[in-house]
Amino acid sequence: LIVIFSGSMNPMLICSYAALEGLVLGGITWLFEVGLDMPGIGILAALLTFLILGAMIAIYRAGLIAWLSLIFCGINTLLAYGALAEAVKYIPLALISVIISLNPLITLLGMKVLPEMEFFGLEADPISLLGYLGGMIAVAGVVLVVYRGEKLLENRGGE
Repeated sequence: LIVIFSGSMNPMLICSYAALEGLVLGGITWLFEVGLDMPGIGILAALLTFLILGAMIAIYRAGLIAWLSLIFCGINTLLAYGALAEAVKYIPLALISVIISLNPLITLLGMKVLPEMEFFGLEADPISLLGYLGGMIAVAGVVLVVYRGEKLLENRGGE
């Protein structure tokens, strides 16, 4: 994490990280092969890693990254809202409405952070402090309505 987020190109730090990662992954692989009696799992994992790397390079060279990203986002949205629909069975709707109202703010935060990480060449949207303030006011409004609604229900039930 230090190497990634600091942007450090210190060869000693990078080599130390690579050696430590190799030891940890080698130890985990050994535990699976010997401890769980799964011979060949290390070679299979390495083969699958290189196959995925090759597929990703082919997709990148074919210029399909944008389309696959869009498809991924669509599938992710279907799964997320499907999980949210399932959550309605277990979580009060008032709490779910607060969670849903946070989605735009989380998106704004992601669009602020991802371009700084140079994620697939995304460019940051020019959103002013006033825009973020508006988002926070909207979320605060939802929280107040939910809180006020719960208080009204409690008062009616106590009469």
